[in-house]
Formats: sequence, structure tokens, C-alpha cells
Amino acid sequence: MESDNEKLKVSGVGIVILIFAIIWFVAGLAAFITSLVCFGRSGETSDKVIGLLLAIFLGPLAPFYFVYLGFNKRYCRKI
Repeated sequence: MESDNEKLKVSGVGIVILIFAIIWFVAGLAAFITSLVCFGRSGETSDKVIGLLLAIFLGPLAPFYFVYLGFNKRYCRKI
């Protein structure tokens, strides 16, 4: 039988994983919405399509979309 201390450790790890998963999901959703907003901003059509595809197919890997957004200086800038 598990002790109370072991139960608290397991539940604490579970809470950390849950919070991380929620943040990751929100970042993926933000990447998708940002990629749609970027269609109304500067950049070539190919850059916009690449951004949308990154957000859709790499949604769970949202940081890669934001890396693309940060490094591609001609993509998604205010006109």
C-alpha cells in the first residue's frame, strides 16, 4: 500500500504534467490563430502558406512556428 507521501509525489508530478500540457495546447492554438492573422499582414504568399502549414501540422510543436515567425523578417509584419 502506498504511503501518503508517495501519493503526494505522484499527484504533484501529475499536476505539473497537466499544467505543461495545457500551456502547450494554448501555445499551439495561439500559433494557429497567429498564422491566420498573418494572412492580412506583410509577406509573400508562400511565407503565409508555410506559416499556416507549420501551425497546422506542427501545432503540437508550437515553438517551431514562433521560431519561424521570429526569424523570417519579411513574414507577418504590420503593413
